[in-house]
Amino acid sequence: MKEVHQYGDKSVYVEQHTGNIIIQHPGGAIVLNPNTAEGIEQLRQELGAQMERILDLLKHPAGNKPPRHLTNPPFDTAFFIGREADLEAIEATYQQHSRLLVLVNGEGGIGKTTLAAKYWHAHAARYRHLAWLYADAGIGSALLSLRDQLDVKFGPQDSFEAQVQRIAVALNNLDAPCLLVFDNANDAADLRQHYTLLHRLSTCHILLTSRVRNAREMQVHEVQPLSASDALRLFRHYYPGIDEAELPMLQAILHAVGLNTLVIELLAKNLALLNRFALRYSLAEMLADLQGKGLLALKSKTVELVYGSDTLRSAEPGEVIAAMYDLAKLNEAACHLLSNLAVLPAENLPYDLLVRLLDADPEALESTLSSLEEAGWLEYRSADNSFKISPVVQEVTRHKHAARLLQDCRTLIHTLTAGLDEDNRHQDNYRQAAVYARLG
Repeated sequence: MKEVHQYGDKSVYVEQHTGNIIIQHPGGAIVLNPNTAEGIEQLRQELGAQMERILDLLKHPAGNKPPRHLTNPPFDTAFFIGREADLEAIEATYQQHSRLLVLVNGEGGIGKTTLAAKYWHAHAARYRHLAWLYADAGIGSALLSLRDQLDVKFGPQDSFEAQVQRIAVALNNLDAPCLLVFDNANDAADLRQHYTLLHRLSTCHILLTSRVRNAREMQVHEVQPLSASDALRLFRHYYPGIDEAELPMLQAILHAVGLNTLVIELLAKNLALLNRFALRYSLAEMLADLQGKGLLALKSKTVELVYGSDTLRSAEPGEVIAAMYDLAKLNEAACHLLSNLAVLPAENLPYDLLVRLLDADPEALESTLSSLEEAGWLEYRSADNSFKISPVVQEVTRHKHAARLLQDCRTLIHTLTAGLDEDNRHQDNYRQAAVYARLG
């Protein structure tokens, strides 16, 4: 016999060998079987609101119940703007469509992590257990980080896959519903590998933030750039010292960075620090530097922000932006293509035009475009069969490929030059010449 609860003048015991609950009170004792409907009803009458707690203690008599928060909660930003409709869409997907798995995708710095964190904090009360996992090293490794909290023991011969399966079993034994968030699940192959395992976690709502597009069989919610008005509000929140006459210039800056949420925050905080006591860096100077030197060469100071973790980081804006995309993980064909796209306009470029500009083998180009699009480096629009690269990806590529950019783009330069040569031009290709002139 083991006492687990004192409720007024009643003592509640668990009979270890039978699993029965014994309620002792001044008038005698009542023995209940919690595994029957009659026993549950009697327990409810005897203990009222305390019943759930007693059942919980019976289920975990050694006091080893997993905590409600299996990890630390994510950072909850105090300023949340322009994403209310996204929150409602994710909620509707879970509740109305009975989906267990939702992939939140979008380009780096667009606000995926902030959106997922806001969902966590807005709906935490409904979940019995919650976990926020960083998936940079893969979904399997992220799940294994729950080992201690779930009190899972591994055998000496257990493979990595067997260990992950044990964690999955433990998660399925938790009281439903649970919320699992995998942040930064950017490996398309890893997502495919763990797709069926994640779907077997029937007790869990699963939210993944990722740059991966076209994740087959997954319900995808794409996070779009902020609207122009919300981007303006975000900038003014961190740098309120904007004169009304400067708004057209500010709009040009915001569009030049693709309305990217993180970049807007960085630029605004940077200006606030530079101009704290006196105007040392005007919007006009910033726009001129942006156009002439590029995003990573702007005059800057160290700013503080939370990005990709729960830690408040101090860094210069250029360092943060350059770290958003890791080109070292791409193969040579992808790097070569990104170099060329980085010097073309950040607009939708038709596939046929890219084939001509790069004088490329169509099959090889298709494979590289598809892999970059799937991994979130490019955006594809089926309506006109075109691809688009963001200004932020362009800037990072130009910065990291500075030593190889000219060599990578020699075919592109030759194509544009030849297309504009008077000797090669005739009446039928003036339209192509106009396109080449603009691109050149």
